[in-house]
Amino acid sequence: MPGSKRIPNMDIDAKGGIAVEMWCNRVDGQVVVAGDTLTVMTGTPTERPCTPERARGDAEFLEALNAVTQWKREGDFVRFIGPKTLRFRVPTN
Repeated sequence: MPGSKRIPNMDIDAKGGIAVEMWCNRVDGQVVVAGDTLTVMTGTPTERPCTPERARGDAEFLEALNAVTQWKREGDFVRFIGPKTLRFRVPTN
């Protein structure tokens, strides 16, 4: 998002639980991996006060995340592939 220092990020635990921080809100959920197939299921996001632009960004991001069907590791990045591809950097710390 232009002018923002905040970017969406995701933590995945060993059991497939996810915590996703978006442009404004946070959502928890679950991922199921079978080979290169990926299914993402999210719950209800928080309702933090934010600008309409950030709320719209959250909604678009969440829609793309829930439509993911595959994943691919590429070096320090993981791509979630669906109608829109989402790219996450793997933390190195």
